[in-house]
Amino acid sequence: MGTEKNKETRIATPRRIAFWDLKAIVAIEHASYSTPWNKDQLETMLIEPEVEGWGLYVGGKIQAYAIIRYRTRHAYLETLTVHPKYRRQGMATDLMHEVFDRALQHRSRSLVLEVHETNLAAQLFFGKMGFTVTKVLHKYYEDEADAYLFVRHLHATQTA
Repeated sequence: MGTEKNKETRIATPRRIAFWDLKAIVAIEHASYSTPWNKDQLETMLIEPEVEGWGLYVGGKIQAYAIIRYRTRHAYLETLTVHPKYRRQGMATDLMHEVFDRALQHRSRSLVLEVHETNLAAQLFFGKMGFTVTKVLHKYYEDEADAYLFVRHLHATQTA
């Protein structure tokens, strides 16, 4: 690949999201979604004890993040978002490997998420990551669109 952009993503480092990352996360939300989460929603979620956020940082600045909620037997991926300028460079895949590792460390048996019916890129991505659609959630979103419920079963001996 050899482009300068691709070299940047190879030095992306994962770490827990900190509260000082919220402004950058909100900016990525607005660049990515027509109905983005706001700072208060994100902050409220991230202070919950069963929730943790992980980010990929390039040059010390967050460029991709995932928020995971842990339940008794499964983990729920609240969001996984990559800044538009860093998409299609492997960052989502790298971040998913971190999510799988974290879920396994929390002894989760499965990882669950929803995808908007119009988000074909996400549907294809999660399919490639080993998820399967188990249910259609009718009129799930504010725009009354359906969501696809994706699940991937996890095993302590598997590699992500």
